[in-house]
Amino acid sequence: MQTAQELASVATEEFADAASVDLVEAVFHGEQAPLPPLSSTTPLRRAAFVSVAEFTSLYAVGEPSRFAYPTPYSQALADTKPRLVDPRGSPSDWHMHDAARSGLLRSAGVHSMILAPLAQQGRVLGLVCLYRTRRRTTPFDHHDVALAERITDRAAVHMENARRYTRERTAATTLQRRLLPQNLPEVPGVRTAHFWNPGTHQTHWFDVIALSGARVGLAMGQIAQRGLRASVDIGRFRTAFATLARMDLAPDELLAHLDDVTHNIQQEDEASAAAGENTRVGEARCLYAVYDPITGGIATASADWPPPLTTAPDGTTSPVGVPVGPGLGHHSSYELSRTTLEPHTLLTFYSASMLHPAHGDDAFALIQHAAGTSAGNAQAACDNIVYALMGDHARGREGGTVLTAVVRRLAHDDYVSWTSPRDRVAVADCRTRVRDQLEAWQLDDHAFATELVVSELVTNVLTHATGNPRVRLIRGEHLTVEVSDDSTTSPHLRHARAQDENGRGLFIAATLASRWGTRYGEEGKTIWVEQDLSPQESGLRASAR
Repeated sequence: MQTAQELASVATEEFADAASVDLVEAVFHGEQAPLPPLSSTTPLRRAAFVSVAEFTSLYAVGEPSRFAYPTPYSQALADTKPRLVDPRGSPSDWHMHDAARSGLLRSAGVHSMILAPLAQQGRVLGLVCLYRTRRRTTPFDHHDVALAERITDRAAVHMENARRYTRERTAATTLQRRLLPQNLPEVPGVRTAHFWNPGTHQTHWFDVIALSGARVGLAMGQIAQRGLRASVDIGRFRTAFATLARMDLAPDELLAHLDDVTHNIQQEDEASAAAGENTRVGEARCLYAVYDPITGGIATASADWPPPLTTAPDGTTSPVGVPVGPGLGHHSSYELSRTTLEPHTLLTFYSASMLHPAHGDDAFALIQHAAGTSAGNAQAACDNIVYALMGDHARGREGGTVLTAVVRRLAHDDYVSWTSPRDRVAVADCRTRVRDQLEAWQLDDHAFATELVVSELVTNVLTHATGNPRVRLIRGEHLTVEVSDDSTTSPHLRHARAQDENGRGLFIAATLASRWGTRYGEEGKTIWVEQDLSPQESGLRASAR
């Protein structure tokens, strides 16, 4: 559009009284232009119109346009040859086919016009129409046609480059969108909303990951790169991040591991650069937070990312006190920040690109105000931040990401926990507690499997670990069983032989689970097992019994 507008402006300085540029609709989307002859049904759009005379355009800039058939316009689009036309001396037939345009030419006093197709590599991009009115009495001649052809040929090269850029950027942006989470998980602890806009110099990503124990991970990151290569690297970063997150690593540990991954990617890029390829990933940044809806605690770590905001239900907004570490890829360590959030607190995560000032405004203050006026509503907060900041063209070109989340606490009757003594009798007591609790939750169909899981995991603690076994049951979309101890030894599945009398505990628990894993804390480890509560799964297990 900019190239078309510049072409029309230049043409009307000392050459024509009016100029219009119409482009094939597909070109705007980066698609390949059609081969001639151009069909009369091929959609076009008015890309530019400039007039220094009293000349009314048939179509406004940006509107769909068309050229009637058969007329000199359609003929120029068919054979891609420029035409010098005297509308007053031409055969009247084509005026009949395009009465609306013919009437405008007569009323403007057009006595000479050049129709110059925009073509590149044998394909039709569009048509440039140049008009002289009574304001300039000298008609166009064949020398003017040759000049117009040179100008349009030059413009066609630039438009083709713009089309190729658009195609590459569209492909890269589409791929990046597909690499972002398509459907954020529905988790009991938070309600989220998000906004993502591709940037011209960096590429952003975000993620919401359901973790064990009803916890949720909230992440946001960026690499200083764009295009298809950036899409590939975003896929690599998100895959590495999701894998590390599902290992239940603390945010500071996860960023340390992601720092190693980034360093390895940078080394590969340096090797590619030595081979003459421009593939450097550039600066990478990330923020990761884990929220626990049972305790209300949130743990956060930052790799050169602005701290998130918290908005209390009364609208009071303040940043989370997160130590901001260096960007990824520098063999750095990161500090962990822990704080407790009140129910219905709004969390706002945003990319650094959103903070770029525009026209002297204070972007951070705008974000704070937008979040403060949307307390308790994640979607409204996200929308208000976009309204407040992204209306500016320069800031919009930089792209940005917003992720908002309203936190909640798990209801007290949705979880239960207890600590058992280090005694073999404790196993039977745990089975009884499990059965009673599942009856209270009306989950009797899962009692047998859950009793077995708890029995095996508690027995493992008594046999292989230290400290008293601590058991917790959580009811949500899944039934979660957690058994904790004071040991940091890593459990592993064993495939016991038929004659073995032990070694089947964790294997049995994993067999009865839809998902299981281990996470480590400051006081030992927790083995967790999730069971599906869907009726279909319940029926299958009942049949198995």
